[in-house]
Amino acid sequence: KIFARKRIATKAGVCVKTEPVDSSPFLAPVREIVHSLDCPVAFNMQFLRDNGIWKLYDCNLRPGAGTAMATAIGFQLTRAMLGTVLGDKISDDFFHINPNVRKVLRVYREITVS
Repeated sequence: KIFARKRIATKAGVCVKTEPVDSSPFLAPVREIVHSLDCPVAFNMQFLRDNGIWKLYDCNLRPGAGTAMATAIGFQLTRAMLGTVLGDKISDDFFHINPNVRKVLRVYREITVS
């Protein structure tokens, strides 16, 4: 399963505002890489559009920082990953993206340390 999202805003290089996007442009390249490499159950790939062409620019063989944001929308990658490790059946419901959610915001709380 693929959850595609667009970074809208970042803070110190970390995505703090995102929105889900159509994953169809990424299906073929992701499948090709998954079939070519021994990929773990959960990992992330990042694509950039260059002159109208989507290009893979980063692949981390681990869940990325955006996994929590995807979970907020309903894409429960961590739950599916743990279920796979435990031998549980993985339900398609784990990957139901709430169509009413347009954006996800990551909120940091600023604190002082004395």
